[in-house]
Amino acid sequence: MGRLKKITEHPVISAVIAGILLMGISAWAGLLVPTWLAIVSAFFWLSGTSQVWNWLLVALILIASIVVIIGLRRLWIVVATIRHNATTSGAKEIDGVLWRFELIDGEVWHLFPCCPKCDVEIDPTTEIVRGGKPATRYRCPTCRTIDGVRDGHPDAARKAVKRIVERDLRQSAGRVFL
Repeated sequence: MGRLKKITEHPVISAVIAGILLMGISAWAGLLVPTWLAIVSAFFWLSGTSQVWNWLLVALILIASIVVIIGLRRLWIVVATIRHNATTSGAKEIDGVLWRFELIDGEVWHLFPCCPKCDVEIDPTTEIVRGGKPATRYRCPTCRTIDGVRDGHPDAARKAVKRIVERDLRQSAGRVFL
């Protein structure tokens, strides 16, 4: 304690210590004052009067930023989890029409009718044939020999064929028909 008292009582050393303290305080105040001025001006801006409350604008910007961040996060999750699907092509003949499809991860996709003789895609047509009910007719445009008929409109017929193909795939333990 005696040594500290000697240092503080010495005129030169105490002046150097006071100068160092004054420099530190002024440097800290130099950092603090602009920050404090920014805080005070932000407070006055938020509490100011105008056509729209300023705090409401800030709240809307924060909400919009949160929504954008959540959307970007979900997009990143979707992009990061996309995996390459295992694709297999297959075909099955039902009612005289060859149905080609792709098997993607165990699901039937891109199911379309083809002629079993010339392997051309067939455009279905809807006609009234069975008891006054609509039916879908499949006729090959090139060889005109294939004439398959399924009950219902083309979409209903395609769904029925898809169910048949999926059922047969399940029963055959996932082996694809070629």
